[in-house]
Amino acid sequence: MAKIPVEMGDYADSAHRYYGGTQSSGLYKGVEASIEFIESIGMTRIHERIKYLGKYTQDQLLTLGNRIELLTPTEEQSRCSVNGFRIKGVDYAAFYKKAAEAKVRIRMVPENGLNSLRVSTHIYNRKEEIDLLIDEIKKAIG
Repeated sequence: MAKIPVEMGDYADSAHRYYGGTQSSGLYKGVEASIEFIESIGMTRIHERIKYLGKYTQDQLLTLGNRIELLTPTEEQSRCSVNGFRIKGVDYAAFYKKAAEAKVRIRMVPENGLNSLRVSTHIYNRKEEIDLLIDEIKKAIG
């Protein structure tokens, strides 16, 4: 039986030569839509919103007084949308579980013995979601 020669052609001059199979056009459309969304709002406005929500979260945590140990800097130049904290007298893992049950998404931070919690807000978050977190903390501290 004769072998039929298969012509491969030249390899692409870029990383495209390693692509195999069919590409996900949905994935590419999603990335394109995300870029268009960001460009329609503008990075300055996104940054302002993120900083605003981070400060709002921090301010709300600080209203709880000495029951909260805020691990995140409070001065303007160091503040962002990430706030790390501990609830004094409350096990962080137990609170994480209670928050999850209340559909409040936060992160436990056990790394390096921090044993703390972290809330990270972004442009799509609402103040009402932060208020839900604060309500859950109030319940935990009694």
